[in-house]
Amino acid sequence: MLRILIFLSLFNILHATTTVRVYTESDYKPYSYVDKGELKGIHVEIVKSIFNKIQDYDVVLVPTKWEDGLKKIKNAEIFMLSNLYYRPNERPYILNYSNAYTTDTITLFCNTKLPFENESEIDWYKDFKGLTIAQATDFSINLPQGLNQAIKEKKINYTQASHDENIDNLIAKKIDCYVNDDISTIASLKYIKHQRQDNNQSTQEIDDIIYVTKISEEGIHFGFSKKYFAKRKDLINQINLAIKVMHNSGEMKQITDQYLEKFFLQDTQNDTIEATIYAMGSFVSDKMDSYGVLAEIVTTAFADRNITVKYQFKERSQAFLYNKWGRSCMSFPWTKNNDTWLYSEISDPIMVSEVNFFYEKNQLVNGIKYDDLYDLKDYRVGGLKGAFYEKFFDGMSFDYRSYDNAYHLLKALTLKKIDTLPMDKHLFLDAVKEYMPHKLEEFAHHEKPMVKKANYILFSKKCANRHYYLQAFNQGFQNIQQDGRFDKILERYTTSQEEKEEFEKIFRNMEKVEAAEESSVFDVNTTDANATDLNTSHLNFIDSNHTLEGNYTVEQNSTTKGEKKE
Repeated sequence: MLRILIFLSLFNILHATTTVRVYTESDYKPYSYVDKGELKGIHVEIVKSIFNKIQDYDVVLVPTKWEDGLKKIKNAEIFMLSNLYYRPNERPYILNYSNAYTTDTITLFCNTKLPFENESEIDWYKDFKGLTIAQATDFSINLPQGLNQAIKEKKINYTQASHDENIDNLIAKKIDCYVNDDISTIASLKYIKHQRQDNNQSTQEIDDIIYVTKISEEGIHFGFSKKYFAKRKDLINQINLAIKVMHNSGEMKQITDQYLEKFFLQDTQNDTIEATIYAMGSFVSDKMDSYGVLAEIVTTAFADRNITVKYQFKERSQAFLYNKWGRSCMSFPWTKNNDTWLYSEISDPIMVSEVNFFYEKNQLVNGIKYDDLYDLKDYRVGGLKGAFYEKFFDGMSFDYRSYDNAYHLLKALTLKKIDTLPMDKHLFLDAVKEYMPHKLEEFAHHEKPMVKKANYILFSKKCANRHYYLQAFNQGFQNIQQDGRFDKILERYTTSQEEKEEFEKIFRNMEKVEAAEESSVFDVNTTDANATDLNTSHLNFIDSNHTLEGNYTVEQNSTTKGEKKE
């Protein structure tokens, strides 16, 4: 019996769990903060999940002021601190770092209009001369070389204060810009905005604050002090293994996305999202009430989630760039290509674009006959300059001619300079109704589509709460299709049973849309944002000269090139 007791005692000693105290920030929303006495945040959930995966260790999370945490780990009063950037030269008192468990995106927000459109065009000396940029106290940031040099030469005023003080100063315009993690900055701005809305106060100063550029990306690590810990090596190895497993499985991203959804859900009810869109015939147009059927569908889906959409119209390529740069949180309608994946999160499909070959009935009495595009070599094909199909037709030595806009393209067809032209069916009808309504019954199209593609909303990856908005739209879109609101919208935009059936094909059966893309004759994916895609007809409600020549200036809610603004 004594031997058994000794064995059990030794077993318990050998397999006893060790309690690890991890110190973490107490006021860094939404990453690590105390709310009503409870420690919450993305990093808190990640730390818990890491320790759930490792053996022989229990974790106790201890909230602390950031400055106090750094002081304690420097003096080796504590063993472990979370939420650290890798700074071995600045912080030699940290003996070990774990692998990065997540990443901060450090961004610059400003309340003043700056003279450049593209981040790649920034000249720190010229564009920010005399401005004041602030950062959070004890927030270590790797600044771009040009910005660093401008600060050293005192071309830019650079100050430090607490995060809350910098947010208040940015809103009050006591500073011009603030550099910090994007999500925490936006979370603070949204919290103050909703406080003001609840008190019926103006929020214009907050709405004027815009994302400007990404400064850097920083990995987030655990730091270990020089304080003695017998199992140091084993603990660090197990933590690194757990981090690797969570990254590979996608759990790290899942924790972040789910927490942000819940976090922003508290702050984004009755919120406003900005959308940059381009005119697309009668689907989307600033000439129509509610901006057209597609815009009304999107507006209604967001309204279901208590979110208001604020639209601004831009020329197509600029709408894409505004979304890419994060000047607006979303843009539509777009088909998938390489750039959309790089810069955007993508909604559920919202409609179908189908490009068919049109011809004039009295010119081709027997219609067009083709099984694949090579069968069209016997025809004179017309198209739009810059269209996705242009290189194909030119490269395969077709009898192909390109035109500046839909009017010239239609005119070439009626004058028998070309035999056929490819265009989205709905946009073709829009063009005929606009330019040649008397000839509406004289055109036909081949039933086999040249291309069939799904359309989506793009949510910019530079919009911090994009995940919430994306999920809010998808849920709202599903809800309005189930409760009849979707049908009522379609009814308002159709005047006949034939139109209604056509709209059903465009907006219904979304679960089949992405599969339908595989029925395309060839792949139209392109990385050129300026190339005309299948949604573009150059239908711009142009003036009596029917020309698109000349310069144009893009302004807030501007029309596209050549449009008349009533």
